[in-house]
Amino acid sequence: MGYVRYERGKRAELELGRRLLRAGFFVMRSPGSGRRARRFKYPDLVAIRKGRVLLFEVKLRKHRDTIHIPWRQVENLRYASELAGGSAYIAVYIQEEKEWFFFRLGDLEEQVHERGRRYVITVGMFEKALKFEDVVGDHLL
Repeated sequence: MGYVRYERGKRAELELGRRLLRAGFFVMRSPGSGRRARRFKYPDLVAIRKGRVLLFEVKLRKHRDTIHIPWRQVENLRYASELAGGSAYIAVYIQEEKEWFFFRLGDLEEQVHERGRRYVITVGMFEKALKFEDVVGDHLL
């Protein structure tokens, strides 16, 4: 089960990476970024074009649903974006809709629960999510 989920997530990362390449970005994927990579703070994808740096944590879902993201994962992405001087996003691919949705870290909802803190993307937040064109902006070819 875990390996299948990892493979699906990897395919989503590669799909987003290809779209960014077609938009003229240099793209690097961090293999196994979410798997036992606690010592290093790096995102799933980094895209660079003409000095603009975009960092992505990629999520894959079958349909719109609430997404819980570990606090540490978001904070590591925030830290990496500050070091790189880039913009960080949670990129969510919804298989049912065949569409990408992008969320700025500042737009995520922080929650405290019995086991600590986490960030949440609620179903309602998808209506205000950014699209691919919004994220890459005038960098489209």
